Amino acid sequence: MGDIIEKRPGKIAEVLLGAVLIVLTTFVPYLNLVNLFPFAGIILSGAFATWVYIIRHQARLSYNEAFMLGAQSGFAGGALLLLVIYLLLEKVRNLSASEFQKVLADWGGRMPADSGDLYSQVMTVVNAPMGIKALSFLVSLVLIGLIFAPLCGLGSRLTVYLLKQQARRSGK
Repeated sequence: MGDIIEKRPGKIAEVLLGAVLIVLTTFVPYLNLVNLFPFAGIILSGAFATWVYIIRHQARLSYNEAFMLGAQSGFAGGALLLLVIYLLLEKVRNLSASEFQKVLADWGGRMPADSGDLYSQVMTVVNAPMGIKALSFLVSLVLIGLIFAPLCGLGSRLTVYLLKQQARRSGK
């Protein structure tokens, strides 16, 4: 007759776990040392989120389902990371914009007289409006999602592969 569609438990908690792990492996000192290996924190975040889902729900995941779980985790992690960076930049900008402008103006005032072009460039930077535009935020969100999602998905597929290998060995 027809195929039976198996209902899967929700993945929101594991997606958020992977997203938080991405942020932690980016900002927490000593924990971010894992990123000495390029993108290792992102890959391990997806792997850990998938491992938690499989162990918690005792569910079998196909490679495609695992990749989608990791991709969702990576995209959410990229969005969360971008939000944290935006909030930190806003906090720093609000606290020290005037001090930053004073330093640049002082540096510009001590330049030699024959460097008028450089002085005008420095003053352009000092007087430029600071902030992040909504369009650049959205473009960054999409780009970081396109980078993080496949990397987290790779970690998720790796977890499923390793767990299947472990099950085969223990089944013999």
